[in-house]
Amino acid sequence: MKSVTQAYSSSISSSGESDAIVKIAAAYDEVSKLSEHGSVALYSLGRSDLLDKSTDEVVEYMRDEGLLKRNKSVRKIAAYRCRNIANVDVIAGDGKTYGTLPRNRFDLIVAVDSFPYIMEAGTEIAIANIKEVRRVLRPGGRFLMFNFSYRGNDLDRHDVTKIASKFGFDVLRCGECLFHYWNGAIFDLKKH
Repeated sequence: MKSVTQAYSSSISSSGESDAIVKIAAAYDEVSKLSEHGSVALYSLGRSDLLDKSTDEVVEYMRDEGLLKRNKSVRKIAAYRCRNIANVDVIAGDGKTYGTLPRNRFDLIVAVDSFPYIMEAGTEIAIANIKEVRRVLRPGGRFLMFNFSYRGNDLDRHDVTKIASKFGFDVLRCGECLFHYWNGAIFDLKKH
């Protein structure tokens, strides 16, 4: 059986679609056929124990920051893992805009290891996503990105700082790696 990372790589290279977002979505569809856990996060390598431990670390960070309170409105990827949490909404989008989501609606938006794939689709798509995040966050709302790209933290820190300044975010954490079970770099932005 191919590993989840091999499945992702071969799907990206063999896809005939010209739209990078479509290619990435199709690659994740292929990975999900091999492993539910791998389709949630490639870094889990299809291992449920690694995904659980990594997820626990991310949730612990958000709790420590006071971001997971019942009165908070949260946008998070991985619908299956959040299906029993009443204040979490998950909507599949086109990868470029957040459609009909209302302006100033959410207290927290979380992107766990998704921006590297958005960056794969192009920097302009990543910037459009961050602009949309700003639109739907309430003033004082937080945007947590766990990994911005796989280019290296120095480049990511530079780019995230520049983009954050352009779109009216304070940078609370910029590329810190605090986790034990995966190499997720934390980019914690707060909307002015």
